[in-house]
Amino acid sequence: MAELEGAPACRVALAKLAKSEPVGKPAGCARFLAREFYTDLRAARLAGHPWRRIAEEMSCALKKRILWQTLAFNFCVVDREYERETGVEALPTRDKRFSGNGKKKR
Repeated sequence: MAELEGAPACRVALAKLAKSEPVGKPAGCARFLAREFYTDLRAARLAGHPWRRIAEEMSCALKKRILWQTLAFNFCVVDREYERETGVEALPTRDKRFSGNGKKKR
């Protein structure tokens, strides 16, 4: 089989990537943050602060880009887990993925 054109450069680039840290956040970062700061996030939401503002404050403090939509979704997931474990009612959400009984309306 003949060598592909550009294959040596591709191997060099992949070897370089393998030796370096990834740029950006690792997979599962938002879920980790939602679990780590669950009580603080819940308190901020109960105080009436919007997700956008919470994510901005966390981004500044952690020096990492955090999307408010991702943070809100992962908080809802963790909140539902906490509800199942402890019986403490989860906070209400407008996210359609978490409202209702999971059945589509006709």
